[in-house]
Amino acid sequence: MYVSFDSISDSARLWVYQSSRELTVEEIAKIEPMLVQFINQWTAHGNNLQASYKIYYNRFVVLAVDENLHNATGCSIDSSVNFIRSIGQSLNVDLFDRTQIAFIENEDVKIESLSNFKNKVKSGELSNEVKVFNNAISIKGELKDKWILPLSESWAGRFLPSTAI
Repeated sequence: MYVSFDSISDSARLWVYQSSRELTVEEIAKIEPMLVQFINQWTAHGNNLQASYKIYYNRFVVLAVDENLHNATGCSIDSSVNFIRSIGQSLNVDLFDRTQIAFIENEDVKIESLSNFKNKVKSGELSNEVKVFNNAISIKGELKDKWILPLSESWAGRFLPSTAI
């Protein structure tokens, strides 16, 4: 059962799918009804899941399920993955490439391969204040304070050159 993203609990389980490129306004308009339709029929062991979605920065498709009512199960999660994969195929984008790193530089969302990103951090081309997306978050409430972090506070901070004492 679809509910608005703002009304779903901050404890809702969350999945973040990053697009390999920015989605156009037309593409978003095409997939939003598909997302609502999928969510309205999304079930786990015959129980309707209370769920929602949000698209951030024209690049991230976020699904959330309020598991206070019914838990998402392996089969229901598989069906959502298959659905997201079909969206990617219909738009000719990859929503599953975890080797692409998203970050915000000069207020623009940018994507780099992990190796290029790592090299840019090590060379100092990217500052400690670049904001890095952590798409491994799993709870809606984490969107506020754990999804986008300064490089030095993020998982990618390990690429920063260490300073000798």
